[in-house]
Amino acid sequence: MPVITGELKDIVGATLASRVGRLRFRLVEPSIVASGSSRGRIIPTADQVVTPASDDSWSINLSSTTSLANDAYYLLFIDWIEPGIPLTDDPGWKIRIGNQGGPLSSFVTFTESRGGYNFSQVILSLTEPPNLLPGQLWWQTNPDDPADPLNTGRIYRGV
Repeated sequence: MPVITGELKDIVGATLASRVGRLRFRLVEPSIVASGSSRGRIIPTADQVVTPASDDSWSINLSSTTSLANDAYYLLFIDWIEPGIPLTDDPGWKIRIGNQGGPLSSFVTFTESRGGYNFSQVILSLTEPPNLLPGQLWWQTNPDDPADPLNTGRIYRGV
């Protein structure tokens, strides 16, 4: 199963040491694996839960959605476990997981009804991002090494 990773931090990137959050991933509807060695396995909508470590990092194994019989995806809910103040964030993201893991941001599809796309975002990468949205910009460059000889300096707009 692909391992999905991330961090749960406040808006300025500081640790949430004084707050306790829990992430719940839920398949939008039951499905069945249509291909591969797990073919025929039923995937229910039961929540897959992860609690971030003390440094706010987390990782979770999730089934790939690309091998499912229907167009299934995960929803994310963030529960804040605080005395007397139950609160759940529901960002409304569609999370489609491929056969390889990686950071959660690589698998999120944003919907128009929940704030829409961030068209002011410029994605820096040597390879075309798999989730480039219409209107977003991709600058073909190495974000970790401005002197990389593979940097083209080309800027592309998602269509």
